[in-house]
Amino acid sequence: MLVFFGAGKIGRRMHSIWTGCGLQVDYFADNNHELIGKYIEGTEVISIEKVKELSEVITIFITCKDPEAIFSQLVKAGIYPKQIVMCNLTACILNRLFVLPKLIFPIKEAEYNLKQQVPNVMFDLSMGLTLGGVETWSAQTAQKLERMGKSTALLVNSKLSTEQEKGDSRTISVSFESSKSEWQIWDRLLKVMVGMNCTNLVCNFMSYIFFVACLAKKLYPIRVNVIVVVHSDDELYYQNCILMKHYIDNCMVISEKMKNELIRRGFSQKKIKYLPWEISCDNNFHHVYSVKDEKIRIGYAGRIVTAAKRIDYIVPLAKMLKKRGVQFALELAGRGTYETELKDEIEKNELQDEVFLLGTIEHSEIRAFWQRQDIMISCSEYEGHSITQCEAMANGAIPIITDVSGARDDIQDGENGFVIEIGALEQMVEKISFLYNHRNLLPKMGEKAYMTIKEKYSEKKAEQLWKTVLKE
Repeated sequence: MLVFFGAGKIGRRMHSIWTGCGLQVDYFADNNHELIGKYIEGTEVISIEKVKELSEVITIFITCKDPEAIFSQLVKAGIYPKQIVMCNLTACILNRLFVLPKLIFPIKEAEYNLKQQVPNVMFDLSMGLTLGGVETWSAQTAQKLERMGKSTALLVNSKLSTEQEKGDSRTISVSFESSKSEWQIWDRLLKVMVGMNCTNLVCNFMSYIFFVACLAKKLYPIRVNVIVVVHSDDELYYQNCILMKHYIDNCMVISEKMKNELIRRGFSQKKIKYLPWEISCDNNFHHVYSVKDEKIRIGYAGRIVTAAKRIDYIVPLAKMLKKRGVQFALELAGRGTYETELKDEIEKNELQDEVFLLGTIEHSEIRAFWQRQDIMISCSEYEGHSITQCEAMANGAIPIITDVSGARDDIQDGENGFVIEIGALEQMVEKISFLYNHRNLLPKMGEKAYMTIKEKYSEKKAEQLWKTVLKE
């Protein structure tokens, strides 16, 4: 028995797609009491109490905004987590289509011969090219592979890319918006993936590109090689990887925790590869730190968003530091959906002399950015193994970050950085204040951070891995 939890716009759209594929939805469920007992497209809307009565025989797909909150609500109500699917429903639809006797998707290879250029490796940048760990890694890896003789392309959502980025010869812009149906989006992406005869599809996110890459693998199993990079210790990554495991050729993880979790859930250990970052370090350590009576310099580089990154903590953090009497300059490099609101909050709280929004900076400038910072901060609620953290450490910035996956892979708390509890702003203020009042520790901890990265990450390890996972 199948229940869609969420009878609003998302749920109705997904219901239409699902039933249009000849698949059955038994019930809608919703928290809106005005909808209970009504029928939407012939399907009854039931309450969470009714869901609990059916709990032993149902699977629940979350079809609304804020799926994590609904997931928590259902678990608290007594529903077993294994009965709840929190992934993007597109994956579930494709997965069900794949097991049908005959694939419904209307595709002919001849329709997709678009260009003569044939990229050997295509990177999923469906979140845009905004500066962030994934984006930095993708651009650097593409350059590495070019040096190894591979041709590469960056597949981006046209809505999230600038005109300059669209003009980049390696960038392929695809519109993910569709006024009619999901099928049109899948069709556009297949035209690029299949029509350009790209062999290796590197999927960074659990988005349309990943799902359609799996569909391409189903259609052309010999030609297509699907490589998934699990960048975050996030339930969405785990659920989608397990759901589509038969169409994933290699799964690259960036922490031991991720590897163990995937194996525990039934993903083939043979397909899992540990991805070592390739971090550029100077041959010798050199970093000029702030001294007493100067502002302590704090940096953040990544997406300016509240989901996962919790950039909405920046203003409260700055206010707490000011209250403590800490003199500081906090620079944020990157762009994102919270940027305008953050700028307003900075002005509202008169923090223009302490907090600076730099916007996007070039990848070539990121080393200089970290070399002028004393401290690197991250308030993330979940990560994978932050490449930004590693880049900061490689350039002598001392990390003060939340205890997310991968944090303790590099940071020895109190030696080359600090790890704090997730959401604990007071702890972050304590650590920044401590370094502010003990400037003599900055060069000692900074050099230890630099040595950690220099000794652990190398170009040879990363190059060897790519030779094993790429298909000619």
